[in-house]
Amino acid sequence: MSNGNMMMKNFLCLSLLAAAFVLGAVELSGKREFIQLKWQNTMMRPVFTVSFKVKMAKKDMVIPENVKNRGRVLFTLDAKPDPAEGLTSIKAFFQMKSFPTGGYAGFQAAAKVPGVAKPEIARYNVFWRAENSQVPVDEFVRVTLIYCDGDFVVYINRNNIASQHKKVILPMGYAAPEYVMNFGGMGKRHNIRCAIEDVTVFDRALTTDDLNRLLTHDQPGKIPGLLAHYPLKKDHKPAASASGVSIKVIRNKKGK
Repeated sequence: MSNGNMMMKNFLCLSLLAAAFVLGAVELSGKREFIQLKWQNTMMRPVFTVSFKVKMAKKDMVIPENVKNRGRVLFTLDAKPDPAEGLTSIKAFFQMKSFPTGGYAGFQAAAKVPGVAKPEIARYNVFWRAENSQVPVDEFVRVTLIYCDGDFVVYINRNNIASQHKKVILPMGYAAPEYVMNFGGMGKRHNIRCAIEDVTVFDRALTTDDLNRLLTHDQPGKIPGLLAHYPLKKDHKPAASASGVSIKVIRNKKGK
């Protein structure tokens, strides 16, 4: 092979590696690795939307039949500090039982109620309904969390999984000065092995039309109320970000 051909081959290899780096999402091993998103809030009432794309492998979703309470935690969201009244936390979990075959998804939220010592919990135990009633795997799907007026929903692409269960309206309460969201789990246990990209935060409840625009690859910056957009395809730098919004990838060096 001539030097010219060798140089061209090396150039093409480097170009492909660079393209793979640019196009790659942040991959989490499921071993206490997670992406932490924080944003500050100045509103009196908590209203927000967080949307992101996630991809999970089928083998990482299967949970043995005799194992209970081992749902893979996709994200947790906490109000910091907890407000005296209203929303305190939300989490979503997904799993695929080995038998019977089928995908399972659920999410729950907690809110403090005046005069009640324990937080009020709203649980949504629902199937993530897709083809063959299984969780979509080995492909990116968009997960969107919307909280407004004491009500919250979680969309999987265009599928509102909250609509498959009786809704529980949480007290609206007062907004916290900061919200912290961990993708990929809680950094402790039941974490999920996945790839995350295209994280967006809005200071309003997205409409169905807004969600369709995200799903059809419209630029988030064209949608009103955008606080931050982190593509997570090349680095952790935002494509757009308001003051008080930050994101970082936390990895466990020991891999445990």
